[in-house]
Amino acid sequence: MYSAWVACDFRKQDRKEVIDFFENIFKMADLKYEILDEPQLKRLTEKQKQALLKHPIFIAILTKRYKVAGIKDYKPTEPVLVELGMALGQNKVIGAFVEEGIERIDYVYEAVEGDFVKFNRLKLLEVMPNVLEYAQKLQEKQTLRETRRISKELPIPTVNYRFKRVQKNVTIFSNGHGIIEFTCKAEVYSENFKNIIHSFSLDKGTPKGTKLQPFTDLKRRKKSDRFSDQAFFYKLLTPSPRFSMGFGGVEVDTEESKKFRFTFTGDLPIHQEIEYAWGWSCPNLFPLGPGDCRGGPDTLPRTSITVSNLVEELILQVTFEDNYPIYGSPFLKATDESHNTVTLKSPRYERILNSIGTTYRFTQHPTENLISIHYLVQWRLSQ
Repeated sequence: MYSAWVACDFRKQDRKEVIDFFENIFKMADLKYEILDEPQLKRLTEKQKQALLKHPIFIAILTKRYKVAGIKDYKPTEPVLVELGMALGQNKVIGAFVEEGIERIDYVYEAVEGDFVKFNRLKLLEVMPNVLEYAQKLQEKQTLRETRRISKELPIPTVNYRFKRVQKNVTIFSNGHGIIEFTCKAEVYSENFKNIIHSFSLDKGTPKGTKLQPFTDLKRRKKSDRFSDQAFFYKLLTPSPRFSMGFGGVEVDTEESKKFRFTFTGDLPIHQEIEYAWGWSCPNLFPLGPGDCRGGPDTLPRTSITVSNLVEELILQVTFEDNYPIYGSPFLKATDESHNTVTLKSPRYERILNSIGTTYRFTQHPTENLISIHYLVQWRLSQ
């Protein structure tokens, strides 16, 4: 997602005993990085300066180099400290791994706000979990900075509501019929709240011949219609004599994409919670074999959701009917608006057997770190 410049000592002993270990952990954390393996000087070369500047994250690996006279402590190699000073001046996200026995250097401590990882080169495996978590945390810090930067450049939106929870349930039958059901719990944030907009569309993971009927031809309101032909349904789950929910109209209506709104009327004070559900049913919504997808033979079937508002809890639940030709288990990926991979803290799923088949439940707790996160569940099909 974001890349890092790594400053360290290039002695062969350090490379063999320490640096190779950290590089392996950075790869495990999906952290792209660059190390310029050149002779170290007290002043940076122009090549080093340019390389350092292009990375938003700076990581210093401080290893023992010079013995401090009169005490047990050591000093690290000076060029690493020179690079750290330049990173400070460029307002980089800064992280540090400090070998035990190095004297405290105040400006290093301040640069990382007291947050660094100490290590013993003879016991590196003991700190491996801490190193992995720290590398991921540095990426999260940069994500937050980038979001704040973008937010300052964008007009401040009027927030009329927030989602407390969004749950997307996908049921895939053995004949390719698909049912998409959303359960949404929203909280009113403004007296101007009236509408919530949703959309539904086909993507390159859909079978080639699938088309969506016009809204005027769709069966509506009855949830029982979901098992036959195409249907669209919705329901207010928190009925109240004080407010009501209705279908507010269509904004986009094509064979591949629908965009529509629900309208809420009545007494809706700020912090009022509304829970409602809506869904879509369509035959031939999911492919039955490799190569059936409109994206080509290398495209995997999928279901996805883009979270653009703050969502406190997101649940993606996919149920495969027995005899649907899934191969192995599905997996979760996430990307930002620039299609960069987002590191997920809990990409694993909960597997549940039921009367239909097997359900895989992915639970995430998105934050405001990103303006928009695209969550994608993919799976492979049997040959």
